[in-house]
Order: sequence, then structure tokens, then C-alpha cells
Amino acid sequence: MPAQRIDGKAIGAAVRAEIKERVGEFSSHTGITPCLVTVLVGEDPASRVYVRNKGKACTEAGMLSRQIDLPASHP
Repeated sequence: MPAQRIDGKAIGAAVRAEIKERVGEFSSHTGITPCLVTVLVGEDPASRVYVRNKGKACTEAGMLSRQIDLPASHP
């Protein structure tokens, strides 16, 4: 079976466009804007980048995002 090349960027863009459309439909039908809430415990730089990128993706999709920061010592 020969290898098949896929265009990950194009697939990702199509998925994001579909999500944006569905979020818009949901919001217009219900009056509710979906929201992603992330809880970040500690100060790991990689985790901060990941959470920041998720927030940007939410904004692009028409969603809200909220981040809760907790210290590493939180029980």
C-alpha cells in the first residue's frame, strides 16, 4: 500500500471553520456563548503556552475562555 500524504494544516483549518460555524449556530439559537475554563496549577512555562493557545483558539471560534491560576502549593 503506497503512502498517502495528508495536509494537516488544511484539515485543521477545515475543522476550526466547522467549529466556528457550529459555535455561531449554537449561540444564535440558545443565546449562550460556550466557554472553556482552564485551571492552571503552578508556573510551568509549557503549560502556560498551551493554555494561552487554547484561549486564542476559543476566541477565533467565537467562544469565551477563562483561566484560573492556582499556586503549585494548592491542596
